[in-house]
Amino acid sequence: MDDLEDRYLGDGVFAHFDGYHIVLDLRRQDNTTRIALEPAVFRALVDFEESIRKAYVAGAIERQGKR
Repeated sequence: MDDLEDRYLGDGVFAHFDGYHIVLDLRRQDNTTRIALEPAVFRALVDFEESIRKAYVAGAIERQGKR
C-alpha cells in the first residue's frame, strides 16, 4: 500500500489513505493541519474540480471565437 501512504502533493500538502478517508495534511514549520475527507466529500471535491474545468473550457472556447 506504499502508493497510498504519505504522498507530497505540493504547496506543503501531503496526502494518504487510511482505509476509509483521504487524509490531507498541511505541514508548516510550527504545526500540521489535518483534513480527513470521507468518500462522499472527496466525490464532491472531484465534482467541484470538474465544474471548474468545464467552466474554464467554456470560457476558453468563447475567447477563441472572439479572436
